[in-house]
Amino acid sequence: MSGKAAEKRLLRDWLAAGQTAVVLDHLAGVSAKRAATLLLGLVAEADYCTRMQAVSALGQVAEGLAAADLDAGRELMRRLLWSLNEESGAVPWGAPEALGEIMARDRRLAQEFVNLLISLIWPQGNYLEFPPLQAGVAWGLGRLAQAWPALVAQRGATEHLTALLIAPEAQTRGCAAWALGFLADPAAAEALRGLLADDGPCRIFEDGHLDSTTVGVVAANALARLGP
Repeated sequence: MSGKAAEKRLLRDWLAAGQTAVVLDHLAGVSAKRAATLLLGLVAEADYCTRMQAVSALGQVAEGLAAADLDAGRELMRRLLWSLNEESGAVPWGAPEALGEIMARDRRLAQEFVNLLISLIWPQGNYLEFPPLQAGVAWGLGRLAQAWPALVAQRGATEHLTALLIAPEAQTRGCAAWALGFLADPAAAEALRGLLADDGPCRIFEDGHLDSTTVGVVAANALARLGP
């Protein structure tokens, strides 16, 4: 096994164990660009927990990268967006989540790229047909809304996220409901109330932890954030 492959396996094992801090300590010894490249390869991991820990780590690396060189941050965003293009030939797992995580950490990138992320669930935009990617976009918008709710709401995200609440896949419904809870838009309240009895299983990654829950519980928590 080559040194590069061995390093990637080591990083993957740490991420799978939830040891993101150890990964970041290890990557502190290399340039931010190299660290981002290493993590990009792990954002597409099949294991959901590993993937989301990689997304979190990439967001933290990208924050430092963009702070030192905004153009380098933009290039990273473009690479993630390109991976969602069929012509790229890439496996785009985790790309929408990574876009949201990075934008949550850098408002300048958020202002430039939020419309592109929203367009991925807009039927007249760059709509993604694949349900797991739709769930990823919803999660990415929720993560972004945690940091900049007004920015996301002002770009019309509520309408498109609400449309995902009737998706056949529970994971998509759950991620959309989770995201709507951070937008603080009462227009979503009625649709969220319609999900309170939804016992479809979903997983929500938040604050470094993966929570296995149901769509109904996520919807109830989202409504609580919206207030009376």
